[in-house]
Amino acid sequence: MKRISITGCGGAGKSTLALELERLLGIEVIHLDKFYWNPGWIQTPNDEWDVIHENLLKGDSWIIDGSYARTLDARLKFSDTIIFLDFSRRVCLLRWMKRVITHYGQSRPDLAPECPEKLDWEMARWIWKYPSNHRLRVVRAIENNSKHLTVHILRSPREVKRFLKKMR
Repeated sequence: MKRISITGCGGAGKSTLALELERLLGIEVIHLDKFYWNPGWIQTPNDEWDVIHENLLKGDSWIIDGSYARTLDARLKFSDTIIFLDFSRRVCLLRWMKRVITHYGQSRPDLAPECPEKLDWEMARWIWKYPSNHRLRVVRAIENNSKHLTVHILRSPREVKRFLKKMR
């Protein structure tokens, strides 16, 4: 495992898992949110994002966390391992709400500066609709790239704990 992609719904715990793997494996984490969002929660235009994303993939080893389904296929072509946090919307919504409460008004280290955590109903809707709007796209991307990937689909926080225990 030298090039690890972690994907899943918002609130699933991608960044938390990435940081734990960084600690265990000594491989640097790249938080896609940190590169995609500009101060004030301004999105990077797609053409610029594609160049940034491509440059991030050039390293010899990395742990990349983030959803960004539009660029997932490109990311998986460079990955040797995919970890898909395939959690229920209930778990993701509860974890997202906890994150909002914990970090409200502050910029998290896995985001660009001046992107303070906020109660964002658009994000809540995105999480709620993830199983029907985004999950299948992730599953297909994994299937399309599975020949060269080690695939870990973790369906609960308990499965993540078991996975990390095996890594130690």
